[in-house]
Amino acid sequence: MEFSPESFVDNPTWEALNLCRKADLLQIADQFGITVKAGSRKDDIKQAVVSYLLEKQILPDTEAKSGASDEEVETDPAEDVPLKRLQMKLKFEQLKLEHKRMEYQERESERQERQTLRLKELELEELRIKSTQQPMTKEFDLACNSRLVPPFNEREVDEYFILFEQVANTLKWPEEFRPLILKCVGRQSSKCLCLVVCCSEFRL
Repeated sequence: MEFSPESFVDNPTWEALNLCRKADLLQIADQFGITVKAGSRKDDIKQAVVSYLLEKQILPDTEAKSGASDEEVETDPAEDVPLKRLQMKLKFEQLKLEHKRMEYQERESERQERQTLRLKELELEELRIKSTQQPMTKEFDLACNSRLVPPFNEREVDEYFILFEQVANTLKWPEEFRPLILKCVGRQSSKCLCLVVCCSEFRL
């Protein structure tokens, strides 16, 4: 329904006033002789009109607060355009910041993963080096390993020596312990085995 300033002058109500656009408020101000600038904001024009109507007791003061808060006020679309543009620009900037934040977090996560992987590689390399350099003297059980020596056969001394070397190499016995193992076995074996011991020590 088109606004009629004459109808408002005849029957001024808060409801009608709250539904007014900026152009309607300017017509009301003109009807009541209220001095306002056409270039002023809608809220300023409305405030000037309300103040005049309350001062002249044209509108009831009891409805001033309720009318301003409860009734839906129609805004001027022309005034909303800059505000909407500003809100859209602000939202766009917020999205850009969020995108940059997510990219930074993704790069930081990848960097931490690479660093963790590199640390694990270094730890494994350190363990490998320690395992190759760790002396076996303290860990080598001479008595236990001597039981693994194959049975000695006096008729096949050469074959026995080859078999002993194969067992020693398979079990990775330290070179310095191999003659000791043969000696341990040699204490309870024949003189032929003692010859094997001597050959082993000479070979070492």
